[in-house]
Amino acid sequence: KLMQLLIENAGANKAVLLLNNSENWEIVAECNNDTCDLSTTPLAETETVPSSIINTVKRTQETLLLNNLEQNNTFNADPYLLKQPPKSLFCTPIVYQGKLIGILYLENNLTTEAFTAERIELLNLLTAQAAISIENARLYQHLENYSHNLEVQVEHRTQQLQENNQHLQETLQKLQQTQSQLIQTEKMSSLGQMVAGIAHEINNPISFISGNITYAREYVQDLLELLNSYQESLSVPSVTVQEKLEEIDLEFICKDLEKVFDSMQTGSDRIRQIVLGLRNFSRLDEQGMKRVDIHEGLENTLLILQHRLKGNGDRPDIAIVKDYGEVPPVNCYASQLNQVFLQIITNAIDALTTSLAPDCPDIRIATQMQNQESIRISIADNGAGMSETVQQRIFDPFFTTKPVGKGTGLGLFISYQIVTEQHGGELQCISQPEKGTKFIIDIPI
Repeated sequence: KLMQLLIENAGANKAVLLLNNSENWEIVAECNNDTCDLSTTPLAETETVPSSIINTVKRTQETLLLNNLEQNNTFNADPYLLKQPPKSLFCTPIVYQGKLIGILYLENNLTTEAFTAERIELLNLLTAQAAISIENARLYQHLENYSHNLEVQVEHRTQQLQENNQHLQETLQKLQQTQSQLIQTEKMSSLGQMVAGIAHEINNPISFISGNITYAREYVQDLLELLNSYQESLSVPSVTVQEKLEEIDLEFICKDLEKVFDSMQTGSDRIRQIVLGLRNFSRLDEQGMKRVDIHEGLENTLLILQHRLKGNGDRPDIAIVKDYGEVPPVNCYASQLNQVFLQIITNAIDALTTSLAPDCPDIRIATQMQNQESIRISIADNGAGMSETVQQRIFDPFFTTKPVGKGTGLGLFISYQIVTEQHGGELQCISQPEKGTKFIIDIPI
């Protein structure tokens, strides 16, 4: 509008507005009688204005008025003026607060003396107003750019903070999982060390007992034979001896001693079996992977949990149904797999000792070859089962359906990691409400 106003009232048929953009001068508007071109063009790349005139005004910051260009030879060498010389031209600086911000160039190619004193006065007023408008527009544009950049920066920063927050939450969760897993692993390690230590301490004295039972049996047999010899040599024992024989019932003792020694031997053998099972379960003396019999690990685990399988006044015994197939030894971390067996069987026992337990609770353990590349161990109970929602989260860390203080929610999470990460296998859970739960473990051979 300002440019059109200049064309209409200043006696010009061409008006060009140049602005100083950080010392890079640009033509931002070029108008003639009919149209206005508002595209931005660097001054150095155009020949639509006389460069010598513009440079003079830039240098002097004073208005240049040439009302009869034919009588002025100062700028005759300018390419623009040589090509299309106007009759009159007016070029004035646009100054705001002492700073050159633009230049206004006007020309009239029809008449000399086009820019009269009245028109120059009007041009000065319009130029002063233009300086204010241009600076306001620049400030507004600067504010718009700053606001946009600030919005972009805030959005970018917000996104970055959200990503960092998400990363921190994930890191914290992983740290909590790792810390809890380390605590659980340390507990299992301490338990294994304690079990191994107790087994060792029990094994030594029970070895003495077991080893001496045979000698004690032989010594007692020798004494009984000696006693019989004395009885045969004394046809009439004394009254005191006769009373003592009747008091102790020697005949019963002779018969019962053999049973006593048999029960002692059976008990001793049982203790040795339990001690061996405890040592095999902990397997702290084994480093790295080793080929082991999976059935041995299952049996040792059942031995550890035998006391929990026994019934009480509220429920019957939990039956263990075994269906062991012919499977080869497996290369594995035996103590870790025993930990998995212990966790799954313990969960099965817990499911069978609730108020929803069946009348005839049982745990079925089966082993078989799977695709000639792995063996499958399945452990199933006939308890209450679980919903699909619970089943989907059963291996999540810290997830538990047990009451507060009864479970950490890490047992099956760690078991899943042991099977999948440590052994490259698979661990699945199959369950339906009122139809029990089955865990399937696939371990590569």
